[in-house]
Amino acid sequence: MKIILILSFLMGVSAFGYEIGPVGVISSYAQTSYTQTTSTTNFSVTPSSAIGYGGGIASSFPLNANFDLEIRAFYINQSIKNTFTGTASGFPVSGSMTSNAPFVMVPLLINLRVGQMLGLHAGGYYGIATGTSSSTTTSTVLGVTTSTNSSSSNTINDYGAVGGIQFKPGLSANVNLLISADYYYGFANLNSGTTGAGTSTGQSIQGTVGFLFKM
Repeated sequence: MKIILILSFLMGVSAFGYEIGPVGVISSYAQTSYTQTTSTTNFSVTPSSAIGYGGGIASSFPLNANFDLEIRAFYINQSIKNTFTGTASGFPVSGSMTSNAPFVMVPLLINLRVGQMLGLHAGGYYGIATGTSSSTTTSTVLGVTTSTNSSSSNTINDYGAVGGIQFKPGLSANVNLLISADYYYGFANLNSGTTGAGTSTGQSIQGTVGFLFKM
């Protein structure tokens, strides 16, 4: 029933003409700092930003003379970089970890048109965890450095708020170029299920470039 209502709504607004097309995405992503404590370890983890890439589709449905409903859906392989310091079995430990987290992101946005080509948009997003997350951890204990590789299923979905600005110049009568800069603020605890780890959420600055074809 919900799907029928959504389709009916989109068919209604499409009477005004809608746009759809492919997009590419680049993301600068980082999680918030946290601590991880178990019976034998105590670490302080400091993430830093890392670059990820992806692509998908974007669509825009005019609601009235000033507002559009925008729906995007894209796959992105988020890169993650962390450094950590602490103790393991009483010995001082320091090191770093690099990993990836693949997601299918679905932002739902309301765009306010500012002039013919500019727009301001805000809304929410849902990130569906998918695929396998691989990581490389390098640690140093008493002057000895070791490196280990591991992989696991990516299972923690993300959700949050998103806002940004877009530039949409016309390339022809039926094609617009879409350039968008967005800030994503996650609400989900991405350490859920990790033993001893404190809460950590994700934030990213994303750039989107693509083509929208008028239908």
